[in-house]
Amino acid sequence: MTTPEILKQLEHLSSTIPRTALQAAAKHRDAVIPELLAALERASTHPQAVAADSQYMLHVYAVYLLAQFRERRAFAPLVKLLSLPEELLMELLGELIIADGSRILASVCGGDLAPLRQLVEREDVHHYVRGEAIETMAVLAAWGEKSKDEVVAYYRELFQAKLAQPGDRKVWTALVVCSCYLGAGELLPEIRQAFESDLIDTAVTTLVDVEDAISQRKDELFKQFANSQPPMNDTVREFERWTAFCEREVSVESRVAKALRAPPRPAPYVAPQKIGRNDTCPCGSGKKYKKCCGATK
Repeated sequence: MTTPEILKQLEHLSSTIPRTALQAAAKHRDAVIPELLAALERASTHPQAVAADSQYMLHVYAVYLLAQFRERRAFAPLVKLLSLPEELLMELLGELIIADGSRILASVCGGDLAPLRQLVEREDVHHYVRGEAIETMAVLAAWGEKSKDEVVAYYRELFQAKLAQPGDRKVWTALVVCSCYLGAGELLPEIRQAFESDLIDTAVTTLVDVEDAISQRKDELFKQFANSQPPMNDTVREFERWTAFCEREVSVESRVAKALRAPPRPAPYVAPQKIGRNDTCPCGSGKKYKKCCGATK
């Protein structure tokens, strides 16, 4: 399969996973990488034009393939893309940044924490992205590409000065949860202070849950987290989780919408999740809990 043929098959969402094209892209990576980088650059530079084609998917496949290839040149345009306003960000990437954002960033950052720090600390960046950038550092520690001590030291900087107070509760909560993933008992004073300052969403986790988890299960937590965040070695396998490719009878537009929803990924247990009535229902319907499964409670 030639490079133009590969790109043609990856340009728009199809009813099934384009396995042949994705496998051919991996086989001919040197020829395909410049084209994938160009697609990613176009999406980050001309997002309105790319978003106008509701069936366009090349930039999404490019993100996953470049992550599989551990292509560092993808990092700059990806950061630019992730820095877009919320509406454009969701049109172009949907919720996949929540599903795989940290592993994607970890795959292409080359261990460079400076741009990740900028994402975390920029208040104009969407809280999903900031949370995934925080988690990326934990992923790098899980992969052995950064020391836990270095990541924990930066988390302490976030707690003590680098995150605005009151700031975005979702970002603060992500910081606490990622501290749990690392089993960072040395951050418990900062975590307690964050709870006391009402910076944490207690519908996600509570101080009691965090203290119990870190004091009793910190080694287990880190192991579970590492197991749930494997390197992105196979784009085909990644897309096998996307339900959009399992539904043959729906419109292409509906499949695109489904493709940009977050697929389930294994998540390490920190504490029992408390679902607020105004939170998104965990069943995946996209509705608020009170108008879906919570309506029967």
